[in-house]
Amino acid sequence: MTMYHIAVRLSGPPLVKPLRPLYERYLREQVIPRFQPLSLDQYLSGPNGIPATLARFSYVLDNEAVNWCIEWEPGLLVINVTPHAMQWAARRSPNPQFGDRSATGAEIQRYEAWGEAWENEHYPVPPPQHGLIFDAWDDMIEESFSEWQSASEAQTRVIRRVFGRLDKLAEELPKDGSDSAYEEYHRSKFWNMRWEDFD
Repeated sequence: MTMYHIAVRLSGPPLVKPLRPLYERYLREQVIPRFQPLSLDQYLSGPNGIPATLARFSYVLDNEAVNWCIEWEPGLLVINVTPHAMQWAARRSPNPQFGDRSATGAEIQRYEAWGEAWENEHYPVPPPQHGLIFDAWDDMIEESFSEWQSASEAQTRVIRRVFGRLDKLAEELPKDGSDSAYEEYHRSKFWNMRWEDFD
């Protein structure tokens, strides 16, 4: 079943755009098999604070679930949300200098060779970790929706149920804006993931 980027609008049904096949394959083969359970407490003490940051992200519809794809340490964080459960997985960026990490000369050379090989085979398609987020993010920022279509009734039902759950959880976000209000988030493992801890 095809996966779709999601654009939620204030009026009218959500919009959807099919993922590039390369990105769908990346999610199915490299991310979904790594999913592990995410409890409500874990979500509230970590990922729930991400929308208050400058992190870029997008949402991907996959049947009855929404994958929240976030540019985060160590490179890509994916939160899988259904109306009844959550899971998560992370993949490190192919760029060893991602997030201002200090990389060795050998790591940089391997990354440059990987980037050249990707471009030779897939140009002009960006690598999956970038495209999963920015294929949708850029369209929404530019309000360019020529490649999008209205979600079907079934898709709209899933999207509204999942986003309704996320909106309800977002009500738990601190409202005072003080630094102390975010201390719990910054103690979370999601704020302290390292490039070296993932593959």
